[in-house]
Amino acid sequence: MNYLLKTLRAFLVYLGFIRELDPLPPLELAPGEELTAALLRSGHWNGKTALNLKLDGAAEKGFINVRCANDSARAEVIADPKTLQIAPNSLDALDTGALFTQFDLPNALGQLALWQSWLKPSASLSFHAPNAAEWAKILCSESAWPEKLRSVDQLTRWGRNNLWFPERFSRTLVALGFNTPSFIPALDRVTGLHTNLQISASKLEALSEDQALRSADKLLSECASTVAERDQGLATFQKLLHTPAPAAYSQNSAVSMPISQPIEPVASTQPLISIAIICRPNSQLFDLHSTLESLRAQSVADFEIVIALHPEWQIAGQLDTSLGGRTLRILETLPADEQSAVVAAAQSAAGEYFLPIHAGDKLGRRALEIWTGLLNSHASSNLAYSHIQNSGQDCALLYQPDFVPGQEAQLPFACMCRRSLLEARDLSKSYRHWSEAASGEVAALLAPYPFYHRHT
Repeated sequence: MNYLLKTLRAFLVYLGFIRELDPLPPLELAPGEELTAALLRSGHWNGKTALNLKLDGAAEKGFINVRCANDSARAEVIADPKTLQIAPNSLDALDTGALFTQFDLPNALGQLALWQSWLKPSASLSFHAPNAAEWAKILCSESAWPEKLRSVDQLTRWGRNNLWFPERFSRTLVALGFNTPSFIPALDRVTGLHTNLQISASKLEALSEDQALRSADKLLSECASTVAERDQGLATFQKLLHTPAPAAYSQNSAVSMPISQPIEPVASTQPLISIAIICRPNSQLFDLHSTLESLRAQSVADFEIVIALHPEWQIAGQLDTSLGGRTLRILETLPADEQSAVVAAAQSAAGEYFLPIHAGDKLGRRALEIWTGLLNSHASSNLAYSHIQNSGQDCALLYQPDFVPGQEAQLPFACMCRRSLLEARDLSKSYRHWSEAASGEVAALLAPYPFYHRHT
């Protein structure tokens, strides 16, 4: 087809209908159409030369330039640069201009991962963006008052998309499969100051969907203020990659359930997991709310919640019980001591697995998924553990890969157990061991990273 187009062009040149240098008309890409196949079909690319793509800024020789229909700049392809479909490992170079500055953090991470997938190994990505560190330096310097006001304006303007600076670019790009980027100060044409950065990085290796999601999870966890905010960011990231979430990693080769299952009512009369929330005398209602928030965000939907109230607690009409169809039961007439409350909750549990936690405790969004995945794939094991990432009043992160067991928590383990273990033992004597690795249980399983915050 490409040969026929070239032959036809040569014949039309010979007849004088077109000039030799007349360019091909812009390719108008249909929604959802894959770009490289369309370029071959239209004759804009022969499939043999390097495929260099530019998505923003002035047209550049040697690149195929993509523009929206309302953009007056010269372009070979008319399409929305934000919705392109490009086969993996297709591009030799990608220049996205200032497109990056239009995205908030989840969308920025998703676009970077998407752009990385389009590139061939060792191919380069380049773009430019404001450097928040330079504006901060101006604000803290002896610069003139108008310059300081301008820095405040710029930091406020770009703050809506999260402030970026060299260290953050480096951490993000390396996590998403690029080499350490290079930076060149660039002129901001509006302010006349070198407060922009030209960022360039090369693709080191292809990331699997699972690797990309894990990297995004880590990066979002570093800055999200709540579990819900992080999970919303991950959902945006997954949507941009046009892929369902992968199964969770387990160093024990667990067969895990899919991440980010939608919260739907559970049809089964027997839930997979029973979670007992123990409300101690020193706990507050907002502690219980924070625990329920982390449970609503779980990637596994099949669980019930049993709230074991201390006799001093009164929560009638004060609790948001919207749990997406899950069962919530409240045990109010309980002994005051914690061990007896847990035993009562365990005796009322209907799930195959049992997890006791305290009001104020928070779980990472894949906690239930990983624990049940471990137990599902190891029939001989009755207990699955996780290191507790943090013990204290509050914890901003629920995933920290450089966690050192024994140094960051006084009580280093949290545990889920099989219901059959409870039925085979004297509950009143065994509960104190459920949250410790020293229970003596054979073939207990340890999750690959901490995802638990214990409220004290």
